[in-house]
Amino acid sequence: MKGSIVGLSILVLAISAFLCFYPVEYGYRIGEVTLYTWVEYPYRDYGFILSLVGIAVLVVGLAIPKKVGRSVPPLTTPPY
Repeated sequence: MKGSIVGLSILVLAISAFLCFYPVEYGYRIGEVTLYTWVEYPYRDYGFILSLVGIAVLVVGLAIPKKVGRSVPPLTTPPY
């Protein structure tokens, strides 16, 4: 369980990094010429929020204690 939560948080952090640095180029056409004016990163806010969620899930996933198995006493047969 712990490994899957940590893996999920790493996936969320990777997606948030992609959203933070995904450029969108805006432009407009005048006749046959396309003029590109600027490049923006419109998903940067969503990526930042998603990275905070990923870090929180990572901290919670690392805080979960490792599952400790119970030691079962050996079976003893009653003396007859």
